[in-house]
Amino acid sequence: MKKFFAIIAAALLLVSCGSDSKEETKPLPSGTTEYKGNLIVTFQGENYTTENVVLTFKYKSETGTADILFNQVKFVPQMPVTLDIIVPGARVTRVGGLYAVSGTGIEPTAGGLPYEDYMVTDLIGQWDGEALDISLNFGSYPTRFVGELIK
Repeated sequence: MKKFFAIIAAALLLVSCGSDSKEETKPLPSGTTEYKGNLIVTFQGENYTTENVVLTFKYKSETGTADILFNQVKFVPQMPVTLDIIVPGARVTRVGGLYAVSGTGIEPTAGGLPYEDYMVTDLIGQWDGEALDISLNFGSYPTRFVGELIK
């Protein structure tokens, strides 16, 4: 999966190097968008998919970062409660016509409390304003979200 994203990012970088489009240099304004899609978590060697998960993406242009909120998620069916998990301060960059999000060593929070045992590593993803696809590890649990913009 990581190789897949690395190949996509490299290809997008090559494409963006040859373009002079003003649209590509236009900054992304601060704002909040929501996406609805599937959350896939690998737990004990099995993938668990939760459908219709809402992810809130709050971008701050002044810092070039985004807070990513996983709304009311249960990472596996055995989890007794749902949580709102925030991944704060993910780095956002423009790559061609897409935006890339990345980060590692980010401490997620839930209910204002830190969850250091589930430190976010290897966060990588992209979005084009309509679709969002991100992968990350919450501690030792590989997680992926793929969703479409809620209009």
